[in-house]
Amino acid sequence: PEDVSIAGFDDMPETWDSDSPPLTTVRLPYLEMGVTAARLLENKINNPEEDIPKTVLKTELVVRETCARRKT
Repeated sequence: PEDVSIAGFDDMPETWDSDSPPLTTVRLPYLEMGVTAARLLENKINNPEEDIPKTVLKTELVVRETCARRKT
């Protein structure tokens, strides 16, 4: 991390405690994604003429050992 930082996406369990440095990652809200998808699908089935709204869910940056701390 002194020269370059690396980050992954998905927060796979294999990245938490690997022999290599634990990987910085973006954690996705899987439960909320599933609940939202089911709600949108149900709404589309019941109201086929309506457009599906754009939906944005929050993610979380999990900083581990592959990213240097911000220099001040």
